[in-house]
Amino acid sequence: MAKWGNCNFKELKKFQERLEKMSKANLQKFCKEVSKELTDKQLSKVIKKTSTQEDKFMLHISEKELNAELPKLIEEKLAQYINEVFK
Repeated sequence: MAKWGNCNFKELKKFQERLEKMSKANLQKFCKEVSKELTDKQLSKVIKKTSTQEDKFMLHISEKELNAELPKLIEEKLAQYINEVFK
């Protein structure tokens, strides 16, 4: 019979524990915090634009700007969240 060698499952066990910790983490709280931050950013952009110009489309323009930044912002927040969970 062939020998498969030695195997150390400590890292795999540690990874399993981290995944369990992540599943128990409050994901809903994280989503609410990110949503609030995004809302604050958009409101800030709208206020900044409407104070210099009188235009009824400032909310729409600010929304487009935020949508362009959205993937990067969410990726950063998610990476931060995962790092906190896996400490």
